[in-house]
Amino acid sequence: MKRFVLFFSFLASLFFLKGCQSVKFFIVNAPTYFSRDIMVNKDISYGNFEWQKLDIYTPTNIKPNAPIVLFLYGGSWETGDKKDYAFVARYFSKKGYMVIIPDYVKYPTGRFPEFVNDIAVATKWIKTNIHQLNADAGNMHLVGHSAGAYIGGMLIADKSFLKQQKIEENAFRSFTGLSGPYDFYPEEEIYKKIFDFPKNKDAMRVPRFIDGTEPPMLLVHGLKDDIVNDSNIERLSKQLVLHNNEFEISYYKNASHVDTVAGFSGLVASSKIIAENVANFIEMHSKN
Repeated sequence: MKRFVLFFSFLASLFFLKGCQSVKFFIVNAPTYFSRDIMVNKDISYGNFEWQKLDIYTPTNIKPNAPIVLFLYGGSWETGDKKDYAFVARYFSKKGYMVIIPDYVKYPTGRFPEFVNDIAVATKWIKTNIHQLNADAGNMHLVGHSAGAYIGGMLIADKSFLKQQKIEENAFRSFTGLSGPYDFYPEEEIYKKIFDFPKNKDAMRVPRFIDGTEPPMLLVHGLKDDIVNDSNIERLSKQLVLHNNEFEISYYKNASHVDTVAGFSGLVASSKIIAENVANFIEMHSKN
């Protein structure tokens, strides 16, 4: 057994190396593929566009009113696929949660704010249809990593996206952002194109829309993150304090940008604590 664990820990370490993405994700998702404890409904359409599909992971022993986690992956608004994050679903499913992972439009097919609107549409679909799986849409929690954390933060801050879907009340009981770039001005040309900058220099900033009605937040950041600067959390937290929002900030001294999501694989011992803290936060803000 010890050799088996060490072997998978070695495989997991490959996830951080450059190389074939499909191989790396197969490695971290292998335990999910062979699990008999999770039911998976794949490629469910939540809208009319070809990319508007989601996967639903349901533990076979799910309890009534169990938390629902809507997970948004990252990828610089250019890449990413819902199937690659089955390991995140497995982590929460083992705790009895239902997990929903949607795809959303990527550049160059779409730009800001289209990917945020996609998740608003997905939220509407969940609120309308999830009862068919005996789940409670009133116990839903939003979790995002990197670009996904940005999308999630914008969705809960700028209420116009959900209002367009006729969702007036706050759709989520909590929001967890992992390594999110909530407040930045693009410097690279590719990001200027994605956000149509400087035209959207104000519309793209999450802190600008904070008004105190947002759900409790957990903001996670690794101090070895060389992709997203922690000033994003600092500027967001100032607005949260100003509007008396309930929130927590968790900094991890030895965590990189990838570590904040890799901990959900269960194969990277150094970042397991991050995943556990996220789960505890969701549990704390779930319905009893």
